[in-house]
Order: sequence, then structure tokens, then C-alpha cells
Amino acid sequence: MNKIFVSIIISLSMFIFFTGCSDKKTKSKDINNIESIDTFNLSSQNIVQKVTIANKKVIFRDIEEAIVIINIFVSPCRACMVENRYLAMLQERYHQDIFVIGVIANNSISDDNITNFKDKNGLNYFISTSNDNSSFTKLLVKNLNIDKDFNIPLTVIYSEGKYFSHYNGLTPIEMIDFDIQQALKALN
Repeated sequence: MNKIFVSIIISLSMFIFFTGCSDKKTKSKDINNIESIDTFNLSSQNIVQKVTIANKKVIFRDIEEAIVIINIFVSPCRACMVENRYLAMLQERYHQDIFVIGVIANNSISDDNITNFKDKNGLNYFISTSNDNSSFTKLLVKNLNIDKDFNIPLTVIYSEGKYFSHYNGLTPIEMIDFDIQQALKALN
């Protein structure tokens, strides 16, 4: 009985050893090898933020902050304006750690009027008036598995390009602030 037990242990150990030392290498997906890549130019007043969606990852070019918050809204929308003001406060509080991008889903504000809109509503962050806003929003919502008839505002937090959290509809500032703090802790 002991000999059988010892032979089983030795066989299992050898199996684990040899399969663990195999020469098989798994290829990680490089962004250059991904077939489905969509790049959008989110722009406002001659400033362009290039955002690439590659499968479930979002790459924010030229943004140094590790945490990016995307806020999709329409104008006019009272709930959107309340949340936009929350995001302005959070942008000010965490100015070195987060970058907020507002995306106007219905393109109701022209590039010429965006400064007045931001001043009137106390907004201190980048708001895209690009023609890409609609297609960007559709793909983002699709990748998050959110119904295409989603509640607005829609706010999504990314940490180093990876999805962290999202909120449909007006969300208390405390919830967004808490998630920002959690994302910052995860980075450290």
C-alpha cells in the first residue's frame, strides 16, 4: 500500500514538474495586433484628445493622469448639469490625479459656444464638441454592455485605461469621490 502511495506521489510530482516547465509561450495581445481598434478625436476649441478603444481597453493619448473620468451628457438636462458641477469640484480637488472628459452626446453646443456654456455652469474640465461624440458614445456603451437607451448622465471611471466603475443617472458626489479614492489606492 505504501509503495502504491509513493509511486502516485512521484508520478504526480513529475507530471507537475514537466508540464510546468513546458516551452509553450502564450502571446499577450499587443495593441498593434488587435483587429478591432477605433480611434476618436474628442475635440474642443482646437484641443484634441485622441481616445482609442481596443476591445475593452481604452487608451487616452496625451493624458498624463492615471484616472480618467468620462461623463456623457446632453444639454439641456438638469441632472447632467448637477453632476457636471460635481465633476468640476472633483477635478479641482484631484487636479493632479484625474482628468475629466465631458462628452456632449447630442452635439447641442458648438465649439463657438462651449466657453460660455462652461463659464455659465462653472465647469473647469475638457468638454468635447466633436462630431465623433456620437460614435464614441455608442461604442463605449456597447463595450460596457449597457442598454443603448441608457440613463443620462453616464459617468465612467477608468484607471490606467482599464474600466473601474460607472454610474447611470445622477450620482451623489460622495459615491464618485469614494470610487476615485479607491482607484487611487489601487494604483499605490
